[in-house]
Amino acid sequence: MLPPRWRKVTRDLWHYKMRTVLVVLSIAVGVMGVGMIAGARITLGRDMTAAYQSTSPFHGVIYTENLDPALLRSLARTSGIAQTEARGFVNVRIQSASGGWENLQLEVIDDFNAIRINKIFPIAGAWPPAKQQVLLERASAAELNIPLGDTFTVQTRSAELHTLIIGGVVHDINQTPKTFSGEYKGYIIRETAKTLGFDRELDVLYFTVSERPLERDYILDRLDALKAKLERSGRAINGRFVPEPGKHWADDEVTSMLYLLSALGFLSLFLSGFLVVNTMSSLLTQQVQQIGIMKTVGARMRQLAGVYLGTVVIYGGLSLLVAAPVGALGALGLTRYIASLLNFDVGGFEIPPQALLQEAAIALLTPVLAALYPVIAGTRITAREAISSYGLGKGQFGRSFIDLLLRRIQHLPRPTMLSLRNTFRRKGRLALVLTTLTLASAIFISVLSVQASLLRTLDDALRYWKYDVRLNFTRSYRVEQLQQIALETPGVLRAEGWGFADTVRMRTPDEQGNDVLMIAPPENTQMIDPILLEGRWLLPEDTQAVVMNTDLLSDEPDLRVGGMITLRFDGRDSEWRIVGLIKQPLSGRFVYVNYPTFGRTVHQVDKVNNLRVTIDPLAAGLVADAAAVAELQVGDAQSAAWQTEMAKRLEERFKEAGIEVSFVRTTAQERIETENSLNILVVFLLIMAALLAVVGGLGLMGTMSINVLERTREVGVMRAIGASNGSVLRIVISEGLLIGTLSWLVGGLLSLPLGKVLSDQVGNLFLGAPASYTFSVWGAILWLLLVLLLATLASFLPAWNAARLTVRDTLAYQ
Repeated sequence: MLPPRWRKVTRDLWHYKMRTVLVVLSIAVGVMGVGMIAGARITLGRDMTAAYQSTSPFHGVIYTENLDPALLRSLARTSGIAQTEARGFVNVRIQSASGGWENLQLEVIDDFNAIRINKIFPIAGAWPPAKQQVLLERASAAELNIPLGDTFTVQTRSAELHTLIIGGVVHDINQTPKTFSGEYKGYIIRETAKTLGFDRELDVLYFTVSERPLERDYILDRLDALKAKLERSGRAINGRFVPEPGKHWADDEVTSMLYLLSALGFLSLFLSGFLVVNTMSSLLTQQVQQIGIMKTVGARMRQLAGVYLGTVVIYGGLSLLVAAPVGALGALGLTRYIASLLNFDVGGFEIPPQALLQEAAIALLTPVLAALYPVIAGTRITAREAISSYGLGKGQFGRSFIDLLLRRIQHLPRPTMLSLRNTFRRKGRLALVLTTLTLASAIFISVLSVQASLLRTLDDALRYWKYDVRLNFTRSYRVEQLQQIALETPGVLRAEGWGFADTVRMRTPDEQGNDVLMIAPPENTQMIDPILLEGRWLLPEDTQAVVMNTDLLSDEPDLRVGGMITLRFDGRDSEWRIVGLIKQPLSGRFVYVNYPTFGRTVHQVDKVNNLRVTIDPLAAGLVADAAAVAELQVGDAQSAAWQTEMAKRLEERFKEAGIEVSFVRTTAQERIETENSLNILVVFLLIMAALLAVVGGLGLMGTMSINVLERTREVGVMRAIGASNGSVLRIVISEGLLIGTLSWLVGGLLSLPLGKVLSDQVGNLFLGAPASYTFSVWGAILWLLLVLLLATLASFLPAWNAARLTVRDTLAYQ
């Protein structure tokens, strides 16, 4: 048989079933949010790393030419090199079911049974592929939805059409899905590549190092050794790449996102603590006479505090029973969703021990800490004070400034005035529930403001580039030739040839920094609108001068405007003075130089392999009304359609001129790909904001239940003098709506600075620079509707229970 004190605890839990359920659910939501993110972080960190390492990923890549077997054997004997392997890439376009053309990158592999670096794994169909067969990467196969054995049409860079066969499906975790890259992925043998015009030796060198694989500087040093051998053999070096050692390409982004969600999960748990405070304060107020009786028969404050804290521990234990399995299911869903986006597999349902221990500690300790003050305050009362109390607490109306202000309101109906005064009767309790709902309001609106800020940042990035279509060519051509051909195409307003070169920042003669892309626009370019933060833009007379962007400064923080930067290109170092700093969202590490200086640096004067074009839809015959063009915004569907049509016309025009186009991209396509990436982040933030809304709703429901319970006798008096069920319902629901509206007003104001801070942090984490802050008016309106709905639902059940009580029951209530 249970001791008396524990019989009291269980009786309280059972007698106030609705209160118990609300508190348990509120704590469980917070614990579940924390546990879900903890479980997802543990599972993703383990499974993503394991899947990535199982492929024997490359440590570095060199883009060169003519990698014959003899040269590969020589390169493999380089000190510190474990393995080398050659690949090739053929960029074609595949005709989709809608009839449009999409980019398809085909990786050329000599021997599918001897892959040692960046392994791919067969899933279905042929292995290795036969001639004219393509093995599609599974993410691409799912999107294209072409059955095994079926044929499909591809267009090569020379605009020739070829028919290929879907030979099989493979999995390659190292490939970026089309959602982020904008192109499908496939794999072919050399014989198939030759039919598509790839008639040269493989030209991409993958390598791994035999020691210190997690040291980027060492990998760069070995890359230089390989590069030197290639240059001595007469091969040109077209580029290089060293990923973050030991990390999946999306590791940093996923980790940052999960830590951000963890912070929101802990915040929801913090908010649930307010309901614990309200509940325990109410319980102690109701049972003040019981406390007095227990003290008269010898109970000490420590014993009484143990009884009520025991109640809180049971709340936490029950919430853990709910939160642990639900959090594990949420973690599984979250990890599978992220894994599907990043194209790797995770295991089945499990509750990681670390996550369970974290949930248990939080579920049991957080409510106890939240309840300490009301329990200690409530059990310190003397026996005389407790016995003489009526259990109504200190909730009185009429003495404070707010009460006096409400007295001046004379022309409202009596039920409305009663709702107003009841709202402010328990000011401490009102402050707690308002804090909960206000923070939920502020965070919900802030999250939607983050979404608006990210989209504005994307628009800013696209406005930064003042072109519509970008074309890359298989080799460099004279600038004047490319521009003339483009301008002869009806609808082309302007064309500019730009130079690009991959360089490396040299911190010292022996220490390499990060890769830096050197960009050389023509003088007086009209296709870039730089946002200067410091210094100035390039002048025509500048020679060894560069303008750097914020991404480069973030990764190389010792650089300063007015200082020098050493860049290495093709084994030669050159000194440049930094004359300006620009904000360039969604870009990468760039420096801008004048084209004449660029041409001398890369030994390629007046030649480019990249052309940027702006279009005039009216001149192209794509629209008959100039007003329609003026009304369009960046990313509009009609604007995207015009860009796609002009890209097609330009490609055909260059084909007629005998110039091979390797890559075409419109700004509309770039916007869609980037927006998809950003929306994934926003979805996760909205999920956590929804959890906060649930906690806020439960807190309001708990508060309204407590308020109604304490006013049971008052309800009986109103019923005795003729108040109808509808009147009681309206009074209670109006009180809830007033609390919801107040929380929206205060939360909306708080969301202005909070949204700015959150958008800055999200921008810094995922974009490398603060996002362009935009307050979401739509988010504020949406939350107002949601909070009014939550307030109505949270108030209805307590109001309904109160309205169903008989006059006799209410007046006899203790």
